[in-house]
Amino acid sequence: IRCLHNLGYTTITLHIVGDGPNAEYIRQIAADASWIDFHGEIYSPEQISKISRECMVGCYPGNAGLSIVHMMSLSLPPITHDELDTHEGPEPGYISTGINGMLFDNNNPEEDLLKALQTVIEQPERLKIMQANAYATYERLTNPSLAMRFINIVGE
Repeated sequence: IRCLHNLGYTTITLHIVGDGPNAEYIRQIAADASWIDFHGEIYSPEQISKISRECMVGCYPGNAGLSIVHMMSLSLPPITHDELDTHEGPEPGYISTGINGMLFDNNNPEEDLLKALQTVIEQPERLKIMQANAYATYERLTNPSLAMRFINIVGE
């Protein structure tokens, strides 16, 4: 994001939802950066949904899992790294780059993530399509529900 600001994208705000071992360090950085909103650990779906409405995409630069599907449920195209075998589950494999999210090259993460973010910022029509496709992917993954799938399996 700092690079985006250096490139003139000064209206971009980074919203960080979550906690972890670096939370205190990130909190200190955010205190001095008006372009970072560090929300910390949040479990309220309503609060997460409200924050998501201020976002263009969801970004998970680490080893993602169900967060990918959660981002899609909020119409946020997920952006994560392309080393699919290191993620916490199969969910990053649901991403079709440029269609419903983006995968960046984990061998060159800063530069490739910057390119992915520039793409969504500079191509708002493409971003709208990706947002709609992210939600469509979520719907495809969750309908019928897992309960209905089990009922259909057991019933047959």
